[in-house]
Amino acid sequence: ESAALLAKRWVSMLWLWRGLELADREYLCIQPEYVGRFQCDGAACDSECCRRGWEILLDDRVYERYCGMEHGIRDKVLPRLSFKPEAGCYAIDLRGGACSFLRDDGLCSLQREHGVEFLSDACAEYPRKTHQFPDRVERALCLTCPVAERLVLMEREPMRLVQMTLRSDRGAYFEQEGNAEAIERVRFFDLQAEGIRILQWRRWTLDQRLALLGFFLQQVDELVEEGHGAAIPEFCRQYESEAFARKIPLLMAGISFHGDVYADFQRIFRAIRLQNAFRRDGNAFSARFCRLMGRCWSSTW
Repeated sequence: ESAALLAKRWVSMLWLWRGLELADREYLCIQPEYVGRFQCDGAACDSECCRRGWEILLDDRVYERYCGMEHGIRDKVLPRLSFKPEAGCYAIDLRGGACSFLRDDGLCSLQREHGVEFLSDACAEYPRKTHQFPDRVERALCLTCPVAERLVLMEREPMRLVQMTLRSDRGAYFEQEGNAEAIERVRFFDLQAEGIRILQWRRWTLDQRLALLGFFLQQVDELVEEGHGAAIPEFCRQYESEAFARKIPLLMAGISFHGDVYADFQRIFRAIRLQNAFRRDGNAFSARFCRLMGRCWSSTW
């Protein structure tokens, strides 16, 4: 027993040291304002992420913490773990029911009793999605979370980006996005900012804004293919000019809306959502989708 207790203390000290080491990581973070207002509320969504039937992958340090827990708690979670060779780690399997740590009120007993540091990266971060670039991270919310979905889709005002300092010890969970040379070559952040600005032109309908965005990106592709990536910032400024604003009605006049194609898209994706059509008959779904896309490309837009 004394040896087991000593081992447990060493594991706790090791992860405490690693946590202090990693907690000092600071990132320049750009995110929509609503990300800061998100709060997990199991009562508002019936804890879908803890019941959905997927697998929660455990990072190594959290798995070691679970193994070092007291017998009563450890025996509650370890039987629900299985090793996933393809991922190279253990996972909490929710396919047989809800997570072992889910309380009746829809909240996590593990976090309540031991703190957020005992959550896996997936549990601690979801529904936040963080993309790491060479000089910053960008964070948003996944719409698979009903609470996040309401924050994102029910907001009446245009999205407002904020810049902040993010302190996190979960950088290994961030998605790595490209290299600095490639990002600079296509002036990614200039394009991103201009794309957001186009989508926020409330004087135009949403389908018109999407058409303008497609027109904008098509011209950007031509600049990049011709080796003129350095001209992208000036090209973006042209889109912000009054002269271009006066041309928009003419551009819109050349874009037609195909109601029958739109209705076909709605039917197909409703079938995916309500009938799980893709899993039932993937070949039939693919054939329908390709026929529909063929109609789109053969149309005069």
